[in-house]
Order: sequence, then C-alpha cells, then structure tokens
Amino acid sequence: MTDSEDRLHTLLRVACEDAMFAIAGHATASYATFAERRVEAHERIARQGLANSVVMADWDAWLSALVRDAAQDFAPWFVPMHHAIDEGLTLHRAPRGLRAVIPIGLEAAQNRTRRDGVLAVRIAHTVAAADGEVSPDERRAIDLLTTALGLPEGDVRMLQTEAPIPLAALDIPSELEAKTARILVAGAYQVAACDGLEERELAAVHGIADRVGLEAQTFEEIRGRIHAELEAQRRTGRATVDVARDVLAAAPTDEARALLRALLYLAI
Repeated sequence: MTDSEDRLHTLLRVACEDAMFAIAGHATASYATFAERRVEAHERIARQGLANSVVMADWDAWLSALVRDAAQDFAPWFVPMHHAIDEGLTLHRAPRGLRAVIPIGLEAAQNRTRRDGVLAVRIAHTVAAADGEVSPDERRAIDLLTTALGLPEGDVRMLQTEAPIPLAALDIPSELEAKTARILVAGAYQVAACDGLEERELAAVHGIADRVGLEAQTFEEIRGRIHAELEAQRRTGRATVDVARDVLAAAPTDEARALLRALLYLAI
C-alpha cells in the first residue's frame, strides 16, 4: 500500500468513526454541521496521516476532541448538562446575528456563561462524590462537560484539581436565572445516573434543587423527563448495538470489540 493509499484508508476510518459519534450522540439534523467542524482534522489526516491526530483508539482524547468540535452546534446526549449547552451554556459558540455586529452586553453575557459553567462543573462533582467516590464513568462525564462548556484554561485547571465542594458550601449566585437553575438540576440528575442511581447521589440532587430554589413539582417534572429520556436512549442504544453486532460479525475480533465498546458508550 502506498503512502497516499494509507492516508486515504486512515481518512475513511476516521470519517466513519466521526459518523458513529454523531449518529449515536445526537439527532440527524446535526450531521452536516458536525462534518463541517471536522473538515480541518480530515484535511490534516489527508496530508499527514495520523501525525498530530487522534482516533477512536485514543479513547478519552478522541471523545474530548469530538465533544469540543460538536459543542459549537450540539452536545451529545451522554454529556451532563447537555440541555444547558444546547441552549447556549457554552463559550464555544461565537455570537451570531445582530449580537455579532453590535456586541453590546456581550462581555457581560460571556462572564455570566463562564460563571454558570463553573457552577455546573462544581455541581456535577458534588453529586458524583456524594456516595464517597467519583467513579471512572462519572470522572469522564465531568471532563466531557468541562470540554463542552469551553471554559478558559485557568478555570479548567482549577476545576480539575479542586476537591468536591460540600453541598452547603456551593456558591449559588442570587441572580441565577430560573431556566438555568432547572437545567443545572437536570444535569445533576444525569450525573447521578452515570453509574447507576444511588440514594446518596439522589439526595445530593434534591439538595441542589433546594439550593437553587426549585419547587418540588418542577423537580418531579425534571426527574420524570430525565428518566424518560434515559429509557428511550437505552432502547435505541440496545437496538443499535444489536444491529452493529450483526454488521461486525465478520470483522476481525479485536477491531469488532473496539467498535462495539465505543458504540456501547456512545449509544447506551
């Protein structure tokens, strides 16, 4: 195989991995825009092969890179607070429309997004640690959340090194918007569900709801919606994995195992 053929083969594999990420992670409407975000990475692979590129075999680095690219348009379902990110709680998205032309109030809005993003990560960490330890799945989810929020490097380093903050010590802004409060509670519930719902983590989610002033009825509505979303995702994900098993039946064992492992995480 020539060098150009090898690079083409690598590019095809990477494009397929990207497609699997997008299909398993979000609605079909996101495919085209996500592909546009990945053009630079694809062009680099076409020129240089795998030099300075990440692929699915580099699991955590690959997930982080794709979540970062996707966050400009959508957040995959497995990223906690993905509803918040879809509604604009991320610094990855450039101003659009009139705001891009006349950036009045833009700095204040970005500072608010940064403040709420830091709070989102701290809430996630507090909930994950409520049962005494942060599991690998919870740690990965929190890292992907931090990536999707697009926080400055200084904030990222701070959040990665600080210990979980006790619930009572969390600094909740008095001017936190009601919509943001609802979304943060929903995201906290998603974090609690990362490795199975556990009573102490659920109690922490209830505590978060109390701290942000969420009414009991609103909390129950959020809980019901998150449960429904997770159950729907499980049904879709299981069907997707069953189909993939049939498709990969003739593939080499190591290759099939790696793809199914990735699909299990992305789809279920």
